[in-house]
Amino acid sequence: MPWDQSYSIPTIRDLLEELTGKTGMQLLQEYAEKEGIGVKYGTDIILDDNVDEIKGKRIELEDGRIFIPKKTESHCWNGNEGLDVYEWKEENEEVQVKRFDDNVEITGDEIE
Repeated sequence: MPWDQSYSIPTIRDLLEELTGKTGMQLLQEYAEKEGIGVKYGTDIILDDNVDEIKGKRIELEDGRIFIPKKTESHCWNGNEGLDVYEWKEENEEVQVKRFDDNVEITGDEIE
């Protein structure tokens, strides 16, 4: 039987959730609402169905703004697609996707 040295150390978040009886998400939503940022609703969406279905949420705030995750970086290693980076952006905001090949940014004429 191999010796397993993985540990489960509780986080500060775990402590606060235990003390308040609320999840971290509930606490964050309550704080955001106190700051005037209320979430009206969220719906499931497909962000990219090119190779794998990458799912996300479309979030509408009570002030009318709508946010979705948009791809901001596309990575490729040794010709294989890699980890893409998505960030929350307003739905109508245009985003220039940075492309990286083997961790080197590709710009201008280098992009196919």
